[in-house]
Amino acid sequence: MRIAFLTNEFITATGTSGGLGTYLGRITRALCEAGHAVEVFVASAGPAGTATVNGVLVHSVKIIAADSFMRKAVNWVLVRLFGNLWSGPAASLNNAWYLSRALDARERQACFDIVQSTNCGCCGLLVRRRTERPHVMRMSSKRDLWFAADGKKGAGFRLMSFLEKTAAKRADRVYAPSSFLAREFTNQWGIHTDVLRPPAFLDAQPAAVLPFSLPGRFMIHFGSFAPRKGSLVLAHALPIVWQQAPDFSMVWCGTFADAATQQECARLFGPQASRITLIGAQEKAVLYAVVRKAVAAVLPSRVDNLPNTVIESLLLDVPVIGTYGSSIDELVQDQATGLLAANGSAEDLAAAILRAWRGHSVFNVSAISRSTVFARMRPEAAIDNFLRLRFEDASV
Repeated sequence: MRIAFLTNEFITATGTSGGLGTYLGRITRALCEAGHAVEVFVASAGPAGTATVNGVLVHSVKIIAADSFMRKAVNWVLVRLFGNLWSGPAASLNNAWYLSRALDARERQACFDIVQSTNCGCCGLLVRRRTERPHVMRMSSKRDLWFAADGKKGAGFRLMSFLEKTAAKRADRVYAPSSFLAREFTNQWGIHTDVLRPPAFLDAQPAAVLPFSLPGRFMIHFGSFAPRKGSLVLAHALPIVWQQAPDFSMVWCGTFADAATQQECARLFGPQASRITLIGAQEKAVLYAVVRKAVAAVLPSRVDNLPNTVIESLLLDVPVIGTYGSSIDELVQDQATGLLAANGSAEDLAAAILRAWRGHSVFNVSAISRSTVFARMRPEAAIDNFLRLRFEDASV
């Protein structure tokens, strides 16, 4: 088949990206290896152009924030009246406009069997409906839940959620990677949402040598450090842990979502801040080597999809300390492949960390091989289910 993906994020030349880019890198690579023709249209602030990445034809679509006098004038008024509140909706509309134009131009040259867009950035909001091919939207997140978890309020954020809902209603089919998200869209928005698990595999071999030193024994928190990822809950839990286990150490590998979160975490670390090793974002080979050395990965998301951090930890045979009611409990089996704490509870999270640190729980991460969820995430199974979206009566 010939398949198009519309996105506001894709893998970079260095191989690093966020969760969406990592997922797209994996599924497009797997589709290419299965013999399908894959093209990615990605919103870009840089110049337009086309390149091939892992066999995938990647079209960088230049997004011009304001390319006419009228649009410049409207943007100027909105910014003056509402500050940054409207930057998100404006970016979403620009993504939708330029990506749909690029797709239309390409479809005049080649026919696609499936077009998939992401809800992120409302990339598929203006995709033209065609009877000969379905437009499928993958819901990587539900913005109102994400904004609430991060404490973001205001008209601009409400409008972004509205645009996301509108884009989903205009798509031919909608799916989410987790049952948690699918239920939210189906029950709250009345949009039937299938569950389709992503392909799961490691993107690189763990590095043999690290460019920095690590504590002798530690747990790891990695990815994006944000309230919705449970970073603040973890920061509140750590003083409780240190009271009972002064030798406890952590490595935080990633970046803070905003300065306020970074400052609050630093305040909560207090005099024990030296027990936290911050190593910033790392390329996959280095990241995997660090994760593999950890006692456990602490990933206590408040809301999530089916996070790559959890998948990668389990594939590296590292148990995960996560949360109930966040999608993570669809991946982690409590007392077998990790521990699950009450969502948002620093006390319960601290107790789980202490149990794992003291060796009071015996884990068998290889149990994921018997998991129904991970069976559906084998690349061949995930690709087969994705291709079945071509047919409206397919059950995935």
